Amino acid sequence: MIGRNELCPCGSTKKYKKCCGKTSNVITITQLIDSEIIELQKQIVDYALFHYTMEIEDHFEQMMEVLHIHDDEVEFYTFLHVVWFSLFYELNEGTTVIKQFIESEKGRIKRPKLRQILEGWTSPVILTGAVKKIERNVGIVSDSFTSKEYEVNFLEYNPSLNTFILGMALPVDHQYVFFPMPLELKDVDIEGIYHYLSESYDHSGYEIKQEYIIHHFLDIVTTLPTIGLGIDVEELNWKEPAHFQVAELFKYKMEETGESLENIEIGITTWFAYCQKKDKRVKNPAIYAAALHYMISTNFPTVQSYTQKDLASMYDVNPSSISSVYGDLLHFIHHFYGDEKYDHDDGYYDSWNEEDDMDIVLPKAASSSNLFTEKVLKDAMKSIEGKDFDSIEDITEYLNHTLQQPSFEFEQNEKSDEDLAQGLIYEAFESTGATRYRLAKQALELYPYLPDAYIILAEKEKTVQKKLELYEKAMQIGYDRLGGEKYVQKQKGHFWGLIETRPYMRAKLHVANTLVQLKRTGEAISHYEELLQLNEMDNQGVRYLLFPAYIEAEEYDKANQLLQQFGEHSTHSTYNQLLLELILKGKTKKAEKLLKEAKKANPYVSNYLSGKRKLPKREPDYYSFGDENEAIIYVSGHLHLWNRYSRKEFWN
Repeated sequence: MIGRNELCPCGSTKKYKKCCGKTSNVITITQLIDSEIIELQKQIVDYALFHYTMEIEDHFEQMMEVLHIHDDEVEFYTFLHVVWFSLFYELNEGTTVIKQFIESEKGRIKRPKLRQILEGWTSPVILTGAVKKIERNVGIVSDSFTSKEYEVNFLEYNPSLNTFILGMALPVDHQYVFFPMPLELKDVDIEGIYHYLSESYDHSGYEIKQEYIIHHFLDIVTTLPTIGLGIDVEELNWKEPAHFQVAELFKYKMEETGESLENIEIGITTWFAYCQKKDKRVKNPAIYAAALHYMISTNFPTVQSYTQKDLASMYDVNPSSISSVYGDLLHFIHHFYGDEKYDHDDGYYDSWNEEDDMDIVLPKAASSSNLFTEKVLKDAMKSIEGKDFDSIEDITEYLNHTLQQPSFEFEQNEKSDEDLAQGLIYEAFESTGATRYRLAKQALELYPYLPDAYIILAEKEKTVQKKLELYEKAMQIGYDRLGGEKYVQKQKGHFWGLIETRPYMRAKLHVANTLVQLKRTGEAISHYEELLQLNEMDNQGVRYLLFPAYIEAEEYDKANQLLQQFGEHSTHSTYNQLLLELILKGKTKKAEKLLKEAKKANPYVSNYLSGKRKLPKREPDYYSFGDENEAIIYVSGHLHLWNRYSRKEFWN
């Protein structure tokens, strides 16, 4: 109760009996403030749309490229995006719409309490949690993701107890108010939601959970309602019984290993779409289930990651068959999402030999983390030496028969020290820490002419110069083992298709990258260019390293020729074309057009390049084409070039 002679809580500085207490028909100050808060929220939206309509529409168009929302949901997300943009989107020089609104309106507000509330709205947050207590529109939201509890005034909204809510909120004294009403999710797997948020955050590269959830808010809104709904495998309209068997086996193994329901659903949904589009004949469901498991393990945040060898053992199949199907699945996904930026040959397959007609398809082994296929190919080459085959068809039949055995092993004569040492190297590439280096040393004791062993040992060196010395030694050994310049000239153009060249190629790439670190850019460029001459398909991704080197060396014509040579429409290519235009000609109409094309490839990059968002302290562990993680990785490797050459006013 308020004493008649006390100051009126409405903030008028008059006594209560002279102000709101004069009439018996009193509206409480709380009701009055609540209604004025709601009115202020409406004014914020009006202010944002009046001053930033084009910016809001442009940003929402970018978001539509990655959200993949249904047509009947566009209106809902349009409004939600306006509020998010008003509260969180960083305009030039770090300001936001809400901060500008506060500065323009606070002088017009007569009620001191309301003005104080408005001035506190510079720090909005996003709340995700279960409603643990509710009484007269005031409740407690328990957020397990951020390990905090929030007292919330729900204003005109009254949520159900124990339901999960998600929404943008503004501070009001010790409480928060949602803006607009929160999204309420009933009968959902709350633990599954927190698991999804935690796993996504752990792999995002963000240091602060609130910062992560703010930047990914709209994407999270689209995802959370689907978590825990479950997919009944038997209810789906499978074309073939074998397709159903793949999904059933995949689900069983994923549940057995403790994977999240969300990841299981992603896998089943992907497999169902694959079957509908590809109409695949499946002879061995275990191979496809294992490949699906590997795809989820390597492309999504999971409880545990697996190598192809691990999954081959789990599903009782051979690792080579997993690799082949995995490549096909991943290639399908890029097309399934219908974005032209995926419409190119990602090189997931390498034929047995470019000059042969063998009907054997094996995955490429383009990095040290996925060398099993390379090992299979080397063993296969050894196994057919000295055997009496009448034709290519006979060799193909022998190899396919061997590869289809659950635990295959090629017949070989007694293994030499070189063979044994190479086996240790493949094992080392699949290991970490002290074991990795111990195996590399053991391999060199058996056979001292293994480039990959020196590559592994270089990782331990503390100075860049020492690393370079070992990489150069590895490169020279690889070059000599191939037979020198005569071999290089004979096989130039398709080196990567020849298994014996790969250790040399790996070492040469390490040499080039290390020379860049030492600011010896001209020497690095020579190595990069030679690698592209040796392997015109560029399975190693040399082009992405050569372009920044060209820019550093101010060799702009060569940089442009490189972009034209590969003709991609990827994030790297589109933003690099824009960078080159800005360097050579500044802010032109062509630059504006290139920016639009680049934003279609990845809408997140420009926010980091313009300074509207800061890069996280560590790079994310994984990325998908067109997502924010890819943007972070691109900008991390190119920001120094943009800072040196881009016209700052271009982003204003």
